[in-house]
Amino acid sequence: MQQEITMVEVDWTEAVGPRTGVGSPYLFGWLRACYMEPGFIADGRAVVLARESQSAGWAQYQGPVTRPDADSLVSAFALLGVPERAPRVEGVPDSSDTWVMSTMRVAVNGRTQTFTIQAQCSGFRGQEADGLRAAFQRILALSGYGHQHTIFRDTGESNW
Repeated sequence: MQQEITMVEVDWTEAVGPRTGVGSPYLFGWLRACYMEPGFIADGRAVVLARESQSAGWAQYQGPVTRPDADSLVSAFALLGVPERAPRVEGVPDSSDTWVMSTMRVAVNGRTQTFTIQAQCSGFRGQEADGLRAAFQRILALSGYGHQHTIFRDTGESNW
């Protein structure tokens, strides 16, 4: 009997800052899920550490990642070309004085892709922007954090 394996790991950070200055992180997130059948079944978890401002304290959000959740994320990342390549997205130029950046590492069944999105307040766009937003909104929802204060908001526009 052949063993079915689903493994997905996601790590990302989000930071914000003034156009010509150094920024600071406001969100760290990670997701780990590993399921093997028949036989051994592991657990999955999504965690977000976030703060609303530089002077605010950090809050932790966490929630379970089920086998269907993990399978859904693997499929979503495959549609984006991950882990074979980075998603096709780009920052939207605007005249704001603020930048936002997110660096992501996604590993699916042992293959890894790392990429960075650099944007201004108008967020990011591209052929796979909506799919990438949807995948991370799902991860954020699994953690219990939701879609507040993140580069992956529904519209793609940040709120800084």
